[in-house]
Amino acid sequence: MTNMFIACNKLTSLNVSNFDTRNVTNMANMFYGCNNLTSLDVSKLDTRNVTYMLYMFYGCSNLTSLDVSKFDTRNVTDMSFMFAQCQKLTSLDLSNFDTRNVTNMRGMFNVCTALTSLDLSAFKTHNVTDMGGMFAVCTALSSLDLSNFDTNNVTNMQAMFTNSIALTSLDVSKFNTEKVTNMSEMFSGCENLTSLDVSNFDTKNVTDMRFMFSNCETLTSLDVSKFDTKNVTDMSFMFRACRNLTSLDVSKFDTKNITDMRFMFSNCENLTSLDVSNFNTQNVTDMSAMFNECSNLTSLDVSKFDTKNVTDMRLMFYECGNLTSLDVSKFDTQNVTDMRSMFSSCESLTSLDVSKFDTKNVMDMGGMFYTCTSLTSLDVSNFNTQNVTNMGFMFSGCSNLTSLDVSNFNTQNVTDIYCMFQCSNLTSLDLSNFNTQNVTDMSAMFYACSNLAIIYASDKFVTTACLEDRSMFGECKKLVGAVPYDENKVGKEMANYTTGYFTYKASTGIDAVSATDNISAEYYDMGGRRLNAPQKGINIMKRGNRTTKVLMK
Repeated sequence: MTNMFIACNKLTSLNVSNFDTRNVTNMANMFYGCNNLTSLDVSKLDTRNVTYMLYMFYGCSNLTSLDVSKFDTRNVTDMSFMFAQCQKLTSLDLSNFDTRNVTNMRGMFNVCTALTSLDLSAFKTHNVTDMGGMFAVCTALSSLDLSNFDTNNVTNMQAMFTNSIALTSLDVSKFNTEKVTNMSEMFSGCENLTSLDVSNFDTKNVTDMRFMFSNCETLTSLDVSKFDTKNVTDMSFMFRACRNLTSLDVSKFDTKNITDMRFMFSNCENLTSLDVSNFNTQNVTDMSAMFNECSNLTSLDVSKFDTKNVTDMRLMFYECGNLTSLDVSKFDTQNVTDMRSMFSSCESLTSLDVSKFDTKNVMDMGGMFYTCTSLTSLDVSNFNTQNVTNMGFMFSGCSNLTSLDVSNFNTQNVTDIYCMFQCSNLTSLDLSNFNTQNVTDMSAMFYACSNLAIIYASDKFVTTACLEDRSMFGECKKLVGAVPYDENKVGKEMANYTTGYFTYKASTGIDAVSATDNISAEYYDMGGRRLNAPQKGINIMKRGNRTTKVLMK
């Protein structure tokens, strides 16, 4: 009878009470997707010879009751997704289920969102190998007794309890997990669990722990100190949003095979300490948001991190507002493409050495140092920005910086410099190498740079592509260029050195070199100094408002 009524989604009633099913062996998908059935009497079905019940009632989302109390399941081997997405069932009597031969219970009660209780005390699970998603999204289930579960042969526990948000306690302390390879999302979204004992979990064969405890927001303690993680390759989002954990011992984690650590400790906002000093990160490619919003960490030792294979560091230390120091001086960033908001809102950092960062492949630096309000110096003079497209908010809110050398920045591919500076203690900026031909948003670029007196620029700073320029020079009251500051003129029309707020300085970057004979014009050396006559080699030639580089023979 497999697939017999599959996807009969317009059926509102169905009478199978007189079916003779004594010889039926397969009932897989029998009522799959009958989502308009409000009642279904299967109490007289003879199931003594049935071996397959997978997806039998899957998606019967309008059934409010279902009597399977007399089902003979002694020969059934597969019950995967049997009651999945029966979203209006409030109870199920499975007290007579004989599950001794069942090997697959994957997703069995998945998305049974109205179930408030479930008695599985009679279940024999010694042959079960797959329990993945078994109780996932059972959002009304407030308690669950699995003390009799034999998990000796289980290999998959992926998403087993994910998003079972009503559970306040769960005893898995006697689970035998020695054969389990996948624990990803196992307790993810169990936001009301107040305690969870996984201290005896045998994890030596586990390869995937991503999202394992993600959003377990009420847990105040979690003992993973004995976890054997030598075979794990993915720990992304593992402890994300465990907001009430005050401590977490991961000091003995073997991470040599991990490739993904993104969001691993993100939003662990009550952690005051975290020892990752012995993490082997040689194979990690993604560290994005790894410590994002760990706002109570006062120290963090990442000095030994091997980052040679990392491509993504965006949000890595975002809103680590209580860190006073951070040693990233030995980070190998040659393969990193994204540094967006990497140190954003690290308000207590007093020093940060990024002078050796290799940024040749970075495309996004937006908000990289946003509101690092305690930094008094920052050396980015060697940054290679040839591929960067976004510099919006890059230094915005760095209110204690008195100087900033961006004179070597290559901005030829940048499209966004919205609110790039907003550094109230900067007195000068050298943007003579800034090529802004592709910039579309210059809004608030210098906004609230209240002590900025001079901005050096060349003819490469243009506004031809600029579509947004609101408050570009807003609140720059000390700024003087060709004309003094006028609070009524704060847009892109003032971004020039002839009638605006810039001061001319010849670009030192070589965009194009051409050969020419000596002609009458104004000449400058590569440092911007006026020459009485052109010299051999490269000169800056200025004629009217046009400036070009020329090679004199």
